[in-house]
Amino acid sequence: MLRGWGRFIRLVGVMLFVFGATANAQSQSETGARTLQVLTKKIEPFVSHENGKFSGFSIELWQLIAEKLELKFQFKLEPTLSDLLTNMKEGRGDVAIAAVTITAQREVDIDFSHPFFRSGLAILTANKASSISSQVMDVLRSVFLSKTFALAGMILLVILLLVSHIIWLLERKNNPQFARDYFPGIWDSFWWALVTLATVGYGDKAPTAVAGRLFAMIWMVAGYLLFVYFTASITSSVTIRELRGSINGPDDLPGHKVAVIAKSTSAAYMSRYANTVKTIHVDQIEAAYDLLSKGKIEAIVHDAPVLLFYAGQEGAGKTKIAGSVFQEEDYGIVLPNDSKLREPINRAILNLFESGEYAALYAKWFGTRQ
Repeated sequence: MLRGWGRFIRLVGVMLFVFGATANAQSQSETGARTLQVLTKKIEPFVSHENGKFSGFSIELWQLIAEKLELKFQFKLEPTLSDLLTNMKEGRGDVAIAAVTITAQREVDIDFSHPFFRSGLAILTANKASSISSQVMDVLRSVFLSKTFALAGMILLVILLLVSHIIWLLERKNNPQFARDYFPGIWDSFWWALVTLATVGYGDKAPTAVAGRLFAMIWMVAGYLLFVYFTASITSSVTIRELRGSINGPDDLPGHKVAVIAKSTSAAYMSRYANTVKTIHVDQIEAAYDLLSKGKIEAIVHDAPVLLFYAGQEGAGKTKIAGSVFQEEDYGIVLPNDSKLREPINRAILNLFESGEYAALYAKWFGTRQ
């Protein structure tokens, strides 16, 4: 009987040992034994990829976390944010880190670590500060390229042609100042109508017939009013254009062309302006910078630290941040739902904050602590 209990106890012990070894091996598989696939994407200053080497704030943060947890990993560069999120959702990555905003909608398909960076949205515009001559050229360009100028010019041309025909018909028979032939006569009449409209009145041509002089008096008054209306229309068009050209916050975006990254939080934010803003979706922030430099858009709405970095580096002197940061948001490390790495990573992040290592890393890339 005792011998039977002994065999039973030994059997239970062996089973517990096997179970523990299996659990321990499974745990190691989740951490250090297996090489983790870490997805990322280029978004300076968080992730850079030059000559096959990764660098940036998020890259160095993950390296600190992996060192603390003794994790083996390799980075895999994704072309777009959409690709990164889709691959994480479909289980083609163990971890993803870049500058990914934590949102309730994304939490449905993927999981996030504790926030590791406080961010927000900002607006980047072209820096229009220039010399007086450049400003004059901008105004002239605004005038001659405006639809108001084109419409007013067409109306004025039609009126001048109409007036030219009337005065030519009234004067051509008895006034040698207006040629009898059609094309030369219309040219003489057009010249008279234009200088009268401009109140220059050179006096080289003047109607002599009673009907012609009566019509001339009517044209002088009407022409003066028409000239004032034409000038006022162009002036108001330029003024409105200049006022609308001033972007100092999201409320100033209606009426402008704005670029955002597809499927980003900036794209979600700009959806509220769908009826008033021409929003252009691009896959890469570099494409948005290119559109802005070529004048094809008037602003970029994107993550504030990314735009601030660009405005201070490659875009220095050519771009500026319009207004202040809005729509505050947090970045987190992306994980598959129910990942066993979430808690260890969270503890590592908290440890980095408490030890001062995070503050030192932040200062290295951004100058001052958040």
